[in-house]
Amino acid sequence: GSAGQYLKTDGSKNLSFATVSAGDNTPSWLATSNAAQAVGTGSWVQVTNLGTEKWDTDNAFSSNTFTVPSGEGGKYVLFYGGNMANLDSGEGLYFEVKVDGNNIDWTNTLMRSDSSNRTIYLYRSSIAPLAAGEAVTMAVYHNEGGDQDLPGGDEIIFGGYKLNGV
Repeated sequence: GSAGQYLKTDGSKNLSFATVSAGDNTPSWLATSNAAQAVGTGSWVQVTNLGTEKWDTDNAFSSNTFTVPSGEGGKYVLFYGGNMANLDSGEGLYFEVKVDGNNIDWTNTLMRSDSSNRTIYLYRSSIAPLAAGEAVTMAVYHNEGGDQDLPGGDEIIFGGYKLNGV
């Protein structure tokens, strides 16, 4: 290979070099929480307190949802997560990304508390193929036993960007 190329595979053992195409990694967005959100225990809930947009290059993020713009399907880096207080030993906090209401299996992430009344911080990034028109959201789950809050502010994040040239 040479400068401006990367090694790729066809899914088997066949490798080849491909040229990296230029791009600006858009669409791109980052949203954070604008208010606390109560989350009941024991069921997946969409994160709906993402009312502060830090940026949104294609005006594709609205109402807690990123909708892949027309002509912008491809692989996206997604980053997401946050924190929750009052989790006791063995209780867990989960975040995942959903596309059109269905979870993307490899985006599910979990952290369990190791003692009483802990605040758990959980952040992750994943790469996912997305098609134009698909609606992308973030969901949360905990098993604390009672309602707990996702806090307001920059501690709750949901963002992403398109990988150009891949």
